Amino acid sequence: MAGYIKKCPECGSINLILNKDRGEMICRDCGLVVEERMVDLGQEWTEFDSDQAAKRRRTGAPMSYSVDYDEPVVIKSENKIQIVKIGKFVDELMAEKNSYLKKDGIIEYVPVEGFECVSFDGDYNIDFRKISEVSRHPADEVYEILLESGKKVRVTGSHSVFTVKDNQVVGVRVDKLKEGQFLVAPKEIPLIENVREINILDKKNWKFGKRVRIKRGLAVKIANKYHDNKLLKLAKAPFLYLRVRGIRKVKSVSGYAYDLTVPGYENFVGGRGNIFLHNTKFDRGLGTDIGQKADIYQLGSKERNKFFRLRKWQYRISTAIERNLKLALAELKRVASFLKLPKSVEEESARVYTMAVQRGLVRGRSMESVVAGALYAACRRHEVPRTLDELSEASGIDKKEIGRTYRFVTRELGMRILPSNPVDFIPRFASNLRLSPETQSTAVEILEKAQDAELTSGRGPTGIAAASLYVAALMNNEKRTQREVADVAGITEVTIRNRYKELLKKLNLKDKLKKKTGK
Repeated sequence: MAGYIKKCPECGSINLILNKDRGEMICRDCGLVVEERMVDLGQEWTEFDSDQAAKRRRTGAPMSYSVDYDEPVVIKSENKIQIVKIGKFVDELMAEKNSYLKKDGIIEYVPVEGFECVSFDGDYNIDFRKISEVSRHPADEVYEILLESGKKVRVTGSHSVFTVKDNQVVGVRVDKLKEGQFLVAPKEIPLIENVREINILDKKNWKFGKRVRIKRGLAVKIANKYHDNKLLKLAKAPFLYLRVRGIRKVKSVSGYAYDLTVPGYENFVGGRGNIFLHNTKFDRGLGTDIGQKADIYQLGSKERNKFFRLRKWQYRISTAIERNLKLALAELKRVASFLKLPKSVEEESARVYTMAVQRGLVRGRSMESVVAGALYAACRRHEVPRTLDELSEASGIDKKEIGRTYRFVTRELGMRILPSNPVDFIPRFASNLRLSPETQSTAVEILEKAQDAELTSGRGPTGIAAASLYVAALMNNEKRTQREVADVAGITEVTIRNRYKELLKKLNLKDKLKKKTGK
């Protein structure tokens, strides 16, 4: 395809000049101003090395955190585990869900459901976690990391891998990685059926025998002796630590790089070296500011004017959607913090809100109500029990409005969300009422019997959960008043009494209750 050549609309000449001071493009032949008020989006400084560039740039981390096409990833779907090429996996999903495909600059992404990958949590526990999104972007060049196992991993320079620093597992960018550093890999991957785990690295194929390490047992002894909890946690973690033997730049296989989003965990196992790869999901630079207020006091008058001009243009060139998201995501984070929601719920609700904005579902509705509706949908999807009353209190929006917005957004986005399970409310209510684990177990058993007897149908999950907990407390001699239980559950005493009577009558619990209480 031939490249596009800009011409003068008056005389057809291609002899054009750019006046950078005035921001104009002028035809040399006829003098017509072809374009005016042009904005130079390039950098306003000169950089001579990567350290100088890092200090002078203030626009946040890039989104090109991705893996080469041929790199394998471990995927679980429909109770089956398979190893697939990440490029093929992502390309097929994008072709299948083409109507949901979104673009953010050069990045293409699409939400997915029903897939899980291997990742570790804050306690270094390895398990399969849900993938919420897959993405790709053009990449001509990638870094190839050679590990001591003889295996190689190809990722972009801005991608992060995990290493050990100060007895902790921390992320490090590939373009900052050095030979001799250790990368973290899972020792085993959990399976589903009879075989409980599988080794994903063949130690017989390791090319390098000399490794400067200490044995796990010795590390545990040292940690116990000096009360080093970080070292103890690291020594007991189901990880392998593989030394980097070489790093080089190579051409990308397909011209694209790929990534998976795992909300709340921000890592997945990938590459021929089967190492943990970072996949932090940033806010796409929406919260980025050109410099900080403190910077102004270090600038001269000329530089200070440039500083203000940059900030002004940064705001002007942002779209309406970006400005909306910048405010909405801040509100979302505030409400999520107030409700003490986990990071995975916060990530999911941000994704739901972003999709709602891109489809124009926010128009005609308040931003706060859509944020609350997205949070409620994320809580339901992740089985984190929160009621409409709690969301109403946190957001200041009427619960009926939140309910209407929630139903509208989920219907328009085609989200399938199952009804709330009363069992999910038991741990939180029991904790607030300071009830024992035995009482919690009894309440769960009562709820299971109630579900079998179809007593939960057409009744609010909080009411039936609170009544089950009230009965269980009486049976275990941990008496709580109906008023106390009602306050914790956010319902009335009348609801408690009605559900309580139904449970006693339908499940024949009167005799058991009399034996326990002696009445």
